[in-house]
Amino acid sequence: MIWNVGIGPAASFVPTLTRLLFERTKDICGPFDHIIHMRLPSPSYMEASSTNIRQMAADESYFGYCKLSDNLMLLAFGWFYTALLVSGPSLREDAIYSRQPSRSPILKRIGETLKGKKHLLLVENLHVPVTLDELAFIFGERRPSISQNRRWLFSTTSLDVYEKSRDSRDLKVWEFHLTPEYYYAPPFHDFRSRDWVMLIKEALEDAAKSIFIALQDKGDEEFWLHVAQHCLYYAILYHPLHEATGQHISNTSSLTSDELVRCWVAEDLLLSAASPSKIPAEIGKKQSNYYRSAYEAGKVVIQALQEYSFLPIYSADAVTGVSKLAMGAPRLKHDELNARVKKSNQLRWVSFLNDYGRHVSWEWWPRETSGDIMVTTLILRGCSNMSVIPFDKLLNPHLRVLDLSHTPINSLPHAFSNLLNLYMLSLRGCSLLQTLSPPQHNSEKETPSPISHLENIQVLDMNGVPLLELTQQDGSNKSNLHYLDLSGSKFTTLPSEFFCELSSLEELIFGNCTNLRELPPSMTQLSNLLVLHVEGTQITSFPEQMFQKMQILHTLKLISNILLMSLPVSLSEAKGLKELHISNCISLSLQIVWELLPFLESLYIQTWEELEDIKILGHPNLRTFSLSGPWVRCLSLCGCSKLKSVNFRDDLKALEAVDLSGTAIEEVPHNLPNLPQLNMLLLLGVPCSMRFPWHLLDRFPKVFYLDHCANDENQIPEMFCQQKLTYRDENQHKEETTNTAHIKIDDPRMFHSFNAGAAYKLVKKGHFLQSFNVQVKPCSVTGKKPRNNELELSTRIQRCSTYSDVQYSEVASIMPTMMLQPKRRHVEISAKNQYPNGLRHILSVTNSMFITDDAFVGCLTDINYSLNELEECQLQHCHQMTVVFLMRSYGSEVLSHLQVLQVLHLNNLLSVVEPDILSYSYSITLKVLKHIRLEHCPRSEKMFPCSLSLPALETLVILFCSNLKTIFYKRPDYGVARSPFPNIKSIYLQELPQLLNIHDDVTFRFEMPKWEKLFVRGCQSFHRLPLLKMKQSKVEVNGERECWGTLHLKLPEQTDYYLHVPPPESVSRKKHIIESYLR
Repeated sequence: MIWNVGIGPAASFVPTLTRLLFERTKDICGPFDHIIHMRLPSPSYMEASSTNIRQMAADESYFGYCKLSDNLMLLAFGWFYTALLVSGPSLREDAIYSRQPSRSPILKRIGETLKGKKHLLLVENLHVPVTLDELAFIFGERRPSISQNRRWLFSTTSLDVYEKSRDSRDLKVWEFHLTPEYYYAPPFHDFRSRDWVMLIKEALEDAAKSIFIALQDKGDEEFWLHVAQHCLYYAILYHPLHEATGQHISNTSSLTSDELVRCWVAEDLLLSAASPSKIPAEIGKKQSNYYRSAYEAGKVVIQALQEYSFLPIYSADAVTGVSKLAMGAPRLKHDELNARVKKSNQLRWVSFLNDYGRHVSWEWWPRETSGDIMVTTLILRGCSNMSVIPFDKLLNPHLRVLDLSHTPINSLPHAFSNLLNLYMLSLRGCSLLQTLSPPQHNSEKETPSPISHLENIQVLDMNGVPLLELTQQDGSNKSNLHYLDLSGSKFTTLPSEFFCELSSLEELIFGNCTNLRELPPSMTQLSNLLVLHVEGTQITSFPEQMFQKMQILHTLKLISNILLMSLPVSLSEAKGLKELHISNCISLSLQIVWELLPFLESLYIQTWEELEDIKILGHPNLRTFSLSGPWVRCLSLCGCSKLKSVNFRDDLKALEAVDLSGTAIEEVPHNLPNLPQLNMLLLLGVPCSMRFPWHLLDRFPKVFYLDHCANDENQIPEMFCQQKLTYRDENQHKEETTNTAHIKIDDPRMFHSFNAGAAYKLVKKGHFLQSFNVQVKPCSVTGKKPRNNELELSTRIQRCSTYSDVQYSEVASIMPTMMLQPKRRHVEISAKNQYPNGLRHILSVTNSMFITDDAFVGCLTDINYSLNELEECQLQHCHQMTVVFLMRSYGSEVLSHLQVLQVLHLNNLLSVVEPDILSYSYSITLKVLKHIRLEHCPRSEKMFPCSLSLPALETLVILFCSNLKTIFYKRPDYGVARSPFPNIKSIYLQELPQLLNIHDDVTFRFEMPKWEKLFVRGCQSFHRLPLLKMKQSKVEVNGERECWGTLHLKLPEQTDYYLHVPPPESVSRKKHIIESYLR
């Protein structure tokens, strides 16, 4: 058993170490009969044949935000797994618990497959603690064993996961008494130099494979290995040296990944570095797309180097490949630099980052001429003393990258005119540099700008340089310039023809240019511009034709331009514009902006005080939307049919109403419903696959509408006001104003995240979701008019004969159906497309439930066992339901608030209540159930086990159940309730031709002191009235005249307890002529 925790707290080099350990284990200990590869959190140990379980796991993992329920574990592994490994008694009290096998078929197949076999288990990406007991149980209680060649290898994402896994052996019933050898983590902290060489070599190969997969058309795997190697070597130049550890290093001198990629491109380390046979024919330096292709490839390379721990991602203190290589980089002092430059074959890349010198000058590709290695990169970033740098020697035509950022220079060196092949120049943060041109003297001719000769320059970064002026010469000979950052400049305008020669410019940034008042007319010439960033300026408008030729402009950022009043109509011609950022442009009318940009796909808005309402209705292409700012109150994105992703910042303190109806939103951000002032959230016509973060909510909007099927804006009701909710209690109908969440969905999987914690926080404790109406129906059903708007069944029902050629006329019901109204927390289900998974915990706080026209639910307690808040339940046309309640003997209290149960037209129902274990039953109670109605259930032969007690039952109605033989059935090992329904008042029995008796034990004496009425119609076989204990008043028996004599004669000792009340003479059953009778 080996735990790979990588190197250091950040688990560096885990992917490569995992591969090496895995391959080494196979070579030394193999061959293995089975190799199991798991990458968490996907439950890949489930076999492909278990399609249903796998699909349920996939649904729960996605809609439940990577959480799997205990009930799914019960189905997947059996009750023995949950008994040992699932904490808490709630699952064990479920009636389906004892009906599951101790070990599921999946576990049995795994055990049989691995029995007597050698296996190797690899678990990757373990980001949460896990106990070995769980996996050992899944593997048939087989621990890793050296003697039996069962090897396990775990790869964690951090040292913390390993330590918590080691300390999580807390089983109460049993456990493997695991010795420390089961938690062995190889000590990678004491690597020797040759170990690091080997590890870096292997990790580079892994990174190269990753790059090759992403960029297969631009080179083979060997080529990308060379690219990754030299890009890594180059990164050494920007890595802080060990000597600087503990000293203050300004954050301004840190390097961004974007800057490093541009250095790689300038040094030609990417696409064109391949041999001619490996370069695709369409790629070459002279083609205009070369720079962009190399830059995009560089982003893939840097991502791979970060993934495989060569470059830091978050923490600069992480153990990385570049930190180890930097330790061996040759050091270089200022006084050595001049001497070393004079000699050839000495220096290639030179860095004096923060005054600490080093150089990287390993042998390069064969394309270099022997003996002609020159300095091509000079990095002086953060140097405090520039006077010791021999610029006259270093600034030569061979230099490709020059980084003078964050240095105290106040003018450019005179040798700049020699940089004929300079591709990247960074002056970022040179706060003393106010002009690029040298000082002019009256006696001299005009001196050309130092940068006017940089005709090959691709990247010019002057971010943070307070330039007072840019001349026309500064912009000349710049046809190869792709990136220009002028942020922080102090000039008020630019020469009118400044951009005429910048035909290749792709990114132009004016950030925090506080004095800039206008842009020059030559902006219209930037036909290759991809990104335009204008921030903090005094610009009031742009040139009218500015965007006319910007057909491929992709990103436009307009930030804090408080005087900007309008955008030119030519913006509509920038058909390639996909991304727009707007922030604090207080004078700009936004509604006109949306009309000008029909091709926009991503929109980012940071609001300002005057902007309170944002309406973007029916935008045809918007896909991503982001909003921030403390002033906006209302937002509507209704009808943006392609909008999939929305992002809301936590600073939206004033946001009150959001309408995302008619969008393609994939997930509601968790902070949106939690915003402190949000009162209304509309989600009409959104996809059924949308995720909703119920488990992360601490509050809930007062008005909430979610409807998968709404597709008409006219269907949106008046939702800004509170809704009137009518609900019924046992005494009277009440109508009051309340805040109700209205949810109409055809896919209930979004409720997988509504777990026990959400039910407790939002309903039981939080009081935020006190009223809801959830309807789970297919869109075709939701859109149709209900069968009965008042939820009242027809009292005129057609009786169906056993034989198709025997017809009966309609028979009036002796007891009209009770009209049930939705209560405060109400759920309706009509599942025709899939089983209604996900509703377990929302049903635990539901007061009323209607299930109609359902094709999947076989038992109501399979959805949720306790249903302790349920007060009223109506089941109608549930085609697969065979039993309503499975209940445990002496179990925890369930259905503790159920008062009304109506079961109507369930053609496959066999019984209403059954014990969870059919062979025995002791005591079952439904404490507060007052009214039961069973109607048109032709296959039911019995209703309740004789162990059931209904102490509060007042009314029992059973109609048109042609095969019902008894109400309380008895079996040998069943206990008998002493008083099944002591508070019964009325019993209605109609059209039950096979009913023999109420209780299987004909000698059982009922204690029913409040029983007043018994209505009997069409019960030809019912000859035994129940035996009663002492009773003061008589029970009125209303039945057919011809049946009363039979009943009376059968029970002579009960004559004092029953009173026959004959029906009127005019009431009699019709006689029917049977035209044919076939057996």
